[in-house]
Amino acid sequence: MSTLAEASSNVGSATANGITFETGKIAQLADGFVTARQGGTVVMVSAVSNRAEMDDSGFLPLSVDYREKAHALGKIPRTPNRRDGRETDEEVLVARAVDRVLRPLFPPGYCFDTQVVATVQALEAGGDPVVVAINAASAALCVSNIPWDGPAGCVRIGRVDGKLVVNPSPDTFSPTAWNDGGGFDLLYAANEHRVLMIEMGGGPTGERLMDSALKLAHKHVAPLIEAQRALQRDAGKEKVLPRSDAAPSPGMLTEAMRVGLPDAKALFAAPPKGGDDATAGESGNPSKADRGRAEGALLGRVRKALATSFPDAPPAARVAAAEAVLKRAMRAAIVEEGRRPDGRGKDEARDLTGEVDVLPTVHGSGMFTRGQTQTLAIVTLGPALESAPQRFLGKAQEASDTLDARLYLHYEFPPYCVNETGRVGLVNRRMVGHGNLAERAVLSVMPETETFPYTTRVSAEVTMSNGSSSMATACATSLALMDAGVPVSSPVGGISVGLMTTDAPADGEDIGPHSILMDIQGTEDHYGDMDFKVAGTATGITAIQLDVKLRGGVPLPVLSEALRVAKAGRAQVLKAMKKAIGSPNGTLKDRAPRCEIVHFEADRKKDLVGFQGQTMKGIEENFGVALDLSTEGRAVVFSDNAQSVAGAVRLVRELVHEIEEGDFYEGTVTTVHEYGCLVELLRNQQGLLHVSNMTDKLPAPPARDIVKVGDTVGVRVMEVDRLRGLIKLASESHPSSSTSKPGQGRRSPTVAGEDEEMQKASQ
Repeated sequence: MSTLAEASSNVGSATANGITFETGKIAQLADGFVTARQGGTVVMVSAVSNRAEMDDSGFLPLSVDYREKAHALGKIPRTPNRRDGRETDEEVLVARAVDRVLRPLFPPGYCFDTQVVATVQALEAGGDPVVVAINAASAALCVSNIPWDGPAGCVRIGRVDGKLVVNPSPDTFSPTAWNDGGGFDLLYAANEHRVLMIEMGGGPTGERLMDSALKLAHKHVAPLIEAQRALQRDAGKEKVLPRSDAAPSPGMLTEAMRVGLPDAKALFAAPPKGGDDATAGESGNPSKADRGRAEGALLGRVRKALATSFPDAPPAARVAAAEAVLKRAMRAAIVEEGRRPDGRGKDEARDLTGEVDVLPTVHGSGMFTRGQTQTLAIVTLGPALESAPQRFLGKAQEASDTLDARLYLHYEFPPYCVNETGRVGLVNRRMVGHGNLAERAVLSVMPETETFPYTTRVSAEVTMSNGSSSMATACATSLALMDAGVPVSSPVGGISVGLMTTDAPADGEDIGPHSILMDIQGTEDHYGDMDFKVAGTATGITAIQLDVKLRGGVPLPVLSEALRVAKAGRAQVLKAMKKAIGSPNGTLKDRAPRCEIVHFEADRKKDLVGFQGQTMKGIEENFGVALDLSTEGRAVVFSDNAQSVAGAVRLVRELVHEIEEGDFYEGTVTTVHEYGCLVELLRNQQGLLHVSNMTDKLPAPPARDIVKVGDTVGVRVMEVDRLRGLIKLASESHPSSSTSKPGQGRRSPTVAGEDEEMQKASQ
């Protein structure tokens, strides 16, 4: 039984709380369990591995779950039975980030079902449960008996007021701050020498600044790593060594190379062409299906030979040995000979094309094609009041009410895009992650709701996939937004950069001979060492995601070089996109809904709402519009019909208009007395026109001899007594009218038939 041990370390700036790791007190039966505390935020993480059965796929069956419990915030769930609901998209995103930190540090050949579960049990305002959870997951594996080459540390870097800040408070790294001053949010995880995971989103950020942020982050993970090592020394369990036969033996690898390496080298030296595919290959080279058949046939021959030579070896070992053949052949071709599978140079992107206005009747559409990867994006505009709060990776639940809801991007990866059959309509974790990455890429260029009060939904469907579909989605989304007339500040393009090494050591910064590849395709992604996705504008990076496959991680200098490659690739992508559309269309599509904003003094809101909301309801029902008054001093009128919006806006302006001295109106007489009459100036405002200000005759005749109810009279405002709510008027022709200050406005005439509707709505 493990004993209680503690290790603590303060990480980050003076405003950041330290993280304390505890083990041995709770869940003593689990292989590994750690409680991590940062102020009032508590995250518990378990790590358990089932070593009774080995997975035959040859891949590590690692699963990671992250849950934020409602009780952590002192809330009762709103589900029917008041249980915590199923995992949210935000929880999926965090789980994927944790997975990418842990996976590169498992030893080769470890193919046993392993599960890591992180649960947020307490959460204080301003806490960052994601950073705590990633560090706690690393610590749980460190103290467990599961073989794992950790620890890893994680910090968050933000840019606040132009300065880089370690572990900033949540309000400083939210998407709402990205448009101001190039703010960004960087989640970074690494071990002593190498980077394991990066998630970044923000306003356009230059490569030099991003490189500085990465170096700052790496510096601040060191104390966390030391704290976990201390915990492991004091309370860690003895590691269980992987089965000796789980990984291919040297003899098996030698036999696999003897059987398959010559053919594998020939495959990459002279790629097969032709076949019965309907889709052409990259720049005349073999299609994904052509290559898949050739590689599959070779893998089958190698596995069959190994089954004969090593009948008692686990299937997973034979699979890994066969994969090693293709991996070695392709790496030799790329690193040693400079030849990529499709014939491109290492700094060359695939063929790039962009299209807009692809679909009729929709609000906007765009399609981006990169080689054999293609995404179709469709934009739908709706009223902002239909939106719901959304969260970026790592957002605490209590802050969700203040977050950005301008954009929703939903990524779909149907089976046909890779020529397969399967279930359609289900959203998996990969779709959630890829959609979030593309959404982050374009979020900072979206207009503010003050100028564009729409909620924008993008449905992105991958129609063809041979690598980097998430970056194609970012490009297609940018095209579709501009086609829809959404006034984005800049186009956004994205590209994926890969890394190919030889037999690199697992530790240290030196990875030996290697090649950094621009725009990797599926084969290079599968057999390569990283997938470094970088999106941005012409002026800077807006989103990054690093997926590491190289055991032990990727050295930071390699990523610095990859940033430069990504910048060059992004320039090529943006150039291709510009051929399709250079800037947003000046108007919305004919079928797109229309909206207009009316600003007014906040205390006039009651005139729009009316008694028990009757005025607001009347406007909506009679004009067929949606009226949003959620922002003080602002009314947003929304409808599918432009004329309905125009009519409702006129009425709204009348209801909230502030009458000023000197204004001229053509009003309607509503009541007549001997001393004067009441004149309706606006829909809910009347003024007194005294008989002495109707005529210059002395003595003045009774008012009923001059006007009658229903007459239209021209009047000028002489005095406004806001304290008593009195408005004094004078006839336009009366001498006193000319002595007032110059007029400031004139009531606009209503369109034919509109006055009756307005009258109904104001009742």
